Parts: sequence; C-alpha cells; structure tokens
Amino acid sequence: MTVSEKPISSFHLAVRWTARISSLLIISVFLLMFLGEGFDPATVKPFEWLLLLFGPFGLIIGMLLGWWKEGLGGAIVLLSLVVSLLIGGYSGPGGVYMLLCASPGFLFLFSWYLSGLEKSKNTTASDENPPQPPGG
Repeated sequence: MTVSEKPISSFHLAVRWTARISSLLIISVFLLMFLGEGFDPATVKPFEWLLLLFGPFGLIIGMLLGWWKEGLGGAIVLLSLVVSLLIGGYSGPGGVYMLLCASPGFLFLFSWYLSGLEKSKNTTASDENPPQPPGG
C-alpha cells in the first residue's frame, strides 16, 4: 500500500485542529444556551426563525461540515455570519460576539487554503520529476 499524499505541515495541522476544537466549544455553548433557556419552538416568531436559521443553526451546520469539507463548512459559516449580521442588525458587542462565534469558520477556510497550497506544491514537485517510462 502506497500513500500518494505527503503529510501536512505541523502549522497546517495546528490550524486544522484549532478549528475543530474551537468549533466543538462554540457548538457546546450554543447547545447549552438552547437547553438551559428551555427552547420552545412554538413561541418563536417567523422573523426569529430566520435569525435562528442564519445565526446559530447556520453556524453549527457549517462548523460540523467543516470537519469533512473545510472549504464548504467555512463558506457556510461565513455566509451565515454575514446574513445574520445584515438581517439581525447586530452592532456593538453583539457583532463582536457573532464574529467570535464564527471564528472557527475562518480557521476552516484558512486550513482549506493551506491544503490547496500544499497540494499545488506537491503537484509542482511531481511535475518536475515525472515518472520515466521503462527503458528498452
């Protein structure tokens, strides 16, 4: 069995695991808020559902997807952040807290970017020394 991919750098590995661990912490905080406050879907107004969809729910979905698809997960977190900031009218500390909650998404995007750099570096290195046909 041969492995064609080279191992990722220690910096990239640190970024990836920081994104994953911080996403678990943020998801845990959201779940504690919902469970601790006694979330009752019957009392939520339609506009509040929209805020929840792009606020905590969108962030959670993006962070969970980021574990497997870093680019897609990070993009969903970023999109959810922007939409929730626009429709929620967060300003002052509210916007800062939203940015803090979305920070794992930025780390997922950065890890995805680093993956692309490492892949292109590995491809360039293999293009310089292409496999030689058997001599005859």
